[in-house]
Amino acid sequence: MNSSYRPESNRQLFVRRALVFAPVIFLLAVTQCSFFAQLDFLTAVPDLMLGFVVAVAMLDSQESAAVCGIGAGFVIDAIGASGLSFSPLFYMLAGVLCGILSKKMLPSFLSFTVELAILSVVKSLFTLVNILYISQSISFWRTFKAVLFPEIVCTFIVCLPIFFIVKLCMIPVDSKRRLRLDKFN
Repeated sequence: MNSSYRPESNRQLFVRRALVFAPVIFLLAVTQCSFFAQLDFLTAVPDLMLGFVVAVAMLDSQESAAVCGIGAGFVIDAIGASGLSFSPLFYMLAGVLCGILSKKMLPSFLSFTVELAILSVVKSLFTLVNILYISQSISFWRTFKAVLFPEIVCTFIVCLPIFFIVKLCMIPVDSKRRLRLDKFN
């Protein structure tokens, strides 16, 4: 064993993750709120932040996903994508939930799609709460057909490549914690 090897401190790991994840959060938020919001053929705007938080939970850790979720929620609220300002709380809880689920699954694309499908449905319920907050008299089935179902489908399909983007982000973060063999010895 190399005697000069010193593991990085938690602070150094946090700074490294922040330097990698913060620009990705910003770019995904801008893409979500500007590019996808302008596409006429999509009847709903996909939630790229949700895909990002799920991927971070799957490929890094529950703690990283929760912190990224809080940051993603603040960025989305600052841009003005959500009616209520509970996005940081929602994305943090999504990161924690996905982190718990990820401990039971292998960090793979298939596991990511399962978690993304579950959280897309949960996110549509958050959207329903926003709609009910803004307009108290709505038809649930009309809202489901016009807003919620398209949001679930768009979020699920458009967020699939985010898994690979976050997987590339794991290279500079050097997060091999979940795949280390020495933790089993």
